[in-house]
Amino acid sequence: MQHSPNEHEALRAIVRELNRIGGNINQIARAANTSVLQGRAVEPDFLAIREAKLVIETELARLRDALHGNADYWDGRR
Repeated sequence: MQHSPNEHEALRAIVRELNRIGGNINQIARAANTSVLQGRAVEPDFLAIREAKLVIETELARLRDALHGNADYWDGRR
């Protein structure tokens, strides 16, 4: 599968952002698990969760746009 230089850079940016999101999710899970083990209640920050969800949705939309028209990717023939 070949991408233009602009598509390649867009994909690299998306991967970087998704990696950051994954790291943040791991930190959240670690903090929640530590709190539970220490007998403290975990108070979810729903605003932060909504903001993270929006970032994920935005990045996935960018990924779809970058891959639009590349049928080989979507049908598994990569």
